[in-house]
Parts: sequence; C-alpha cells; structure tokens
Amino acid sequence: MKIITFYPLGLLLIVLSIGCKEKSPGHKPPNILFAISDDQSFAHTSFFGSKFVKTPAFDKIAREGIYFSNCFAGSPGCAPSRSSLVTGRYHWQNEQSGQHASSWLRKHIPFIDLLDNNGYITGRTGKGVAPFQYARDEKDSLWRITNAGGVAHKTEETLNIINDPTEIENLAESFPDKLKELSDCYDEINNELN
Repeated sequence: MKIITFYPLGLLLIVLSIGCKEKSPGHKPPNILFAISDDQSFAHTSFFGSKFVKTPAFDKIAREGIYFSNCFAGSPGCAPSRSSLVTGRYHWQNEQSGQHASSWLRKHIPFIDLLDNNGYITGRTGKGVAPFQYARDEKDSLWRITNAGGVAHKTEETLNIINDPTEIENLAESFPDKLKELSDCYDEINNELN
C-alpha cells in the first residue's frame, strides 16, 4: 500500500506530463480511476478499519493502487469540489462552473478532455460532475455540451442521451468521435437493461 498526500493541481500536472512524453514502442499508459462516492467519510471503509461497513471492491483497489490519506476538498460543497478536481483549479477560479448547480462554461476544460485528446478511453457512470447545467441547445453557446466528467457508459443515462435527438445533434457537432462510441455500445446497454 502506498500512502501519499493529494493535491489536485499537482495531480493534473502529472497527468498532463504523461500525455506530453514521447511514447516508446510497446509503451502502455497507466490506467487512471477516480472513484468518488457521495457522503461517505474516509472512516466508512473496511480498508480503513470500519467494522460495520464492508467495502471489498474498494479495499482491493486501495491495496493495489494508491490510497490518498491526506486529502483536502476544494470547497465544502460537492459540486464546487468536483469542479476543482476535474480542472485542477480552485472552485472560485472556475467562476460559475465552480458554483453549485450553475452552468458549466466551455472555457473550463476538465482533465478528462485532455486524456481523451491523448489517446485514453474515458467514461463515467453515475452523475459525473454534477449538479451543473449543460447546453440545452445552440443558444447556450458558452456552455459545455457534455458532462465535464465525460460520456456516460453502460447506464440508463447513456440510453437517454442516445434516444434524445437534441443530445445526438449536440454530440455530433462537438464530439463526432463520441457519437460512434455511443452507437457502438447502444445494443450492449439495451441488452443489459432488458
């Protein structure tokens, strides 16, 4: 088990430097997993010693990966903290994209986009970076179109995106490569839900 102190900006710089290095033949970039649960204290995992909560999947990841034992939230609120986490900036630097339930401006680029642009396959389940408002139509030209946490995978939410013509048009304009990815997993998602 490795224990390190977590600083969002430092992590962002490390992630960016991975994408900037020249790749040698056979180089395999590291897997990156952020597992965030709402309203769960660090003490509420069996990995940390809780006797009344069993978290075997989390415990395995904590044992085999990196367990951050000294973390600081960018804000006491959940949405502003998420905006800090994905941008590497203080929530107040993200303007309205750092406030609870406000709109997410396009100019605040989450590291997920940087990973996408450097060959990673990214995705999320659950709410991602929420609650934020994303572009509803072309009139919301300053707003980000998709969730700052990335495209939802294998969930009912993905089916809702695929079945909504407005969502499809927004994705087609801004993320043509994502449209193929979504259509490829449509049948698989449908089979899992039915």
